[in-house]
Amino acid sequence: MKAYTVTGAPLYLHTGELELTDAQARDRHQNLVPAEGKNRYRILAPVCFKAGETIGYDGNQAKKLKSLLRPANPPAKKGCTK
Repeated sequence: MKAYTVTGAPLYLHTGELELTDAQARDRHQNLVPAEGKNRYRILAPVCFKAGETIGYDGNQAKKLKSLLRPANPPAKKGCTK
């Protein structure tokens, strides 16, 4: 599962699986069901996230969704830096 930071708010997700902190899951518990794995949840009903929140997401990434998420841990640049 890839980690993302929400850049546009509000971000609504309707399907897929999430990896959330305990606090994030507690705030949205009525819309989630536990999935296999630690801190993983399947979306039952739409969930909303604020800009700046970091989530793990595995699901359909429509074009609009990609504009609201950025990789949380961008890959390190290779090569020399001076």
